[in-house]
Amino acid sequence: MTLLEKIDWWQVFSVMVGVILGGLITWGVSRYYYQKGSADLGKAASHLSTQTDKLFSKTKELEGETKVIHNLNTITLNGMSNAGLADLYRDKDGNIIGLNGTARLTGWYRRLRSDPPYRCNWTHREVACC
Repeated sequence: MTLLEKIDWWQVFSVMVGVILGGLITWGVSRYYYQKGSADLGKAASHLSTQTDKLFSKTKELEGETKVIHNLNTITLNGMSNAGLADLYRDKDGNIIGLNGTARLTGWYRRLRSDPPYRCNWTHREVACC
């Protein structure tokens, strides 16, 4: 009996059909969950895109408010400098980059204290000297 005669062709055929059907079932289930996952990812990406757009517009709004506050601070510091209440450090372009730590106190507080100009530590968050 030869090798070809010893092979049970029905068994080979049934194994091949089982492998093909198993592959098709696996492919179908994988495709279903892949499509479901893609749809969920698309929804999440859409939501994130909307949130990013909102944050971007809010950032632009805050950037405008920051420029306004910067301009108001510059006006205030220039006024203090012109009145002789503060010495400002400027860069080569004339932008304010620092403030001399000696504040010349005036008004009621100056009357209460008779000592020379009050020394402030301008590096801390709390800037008020009084």
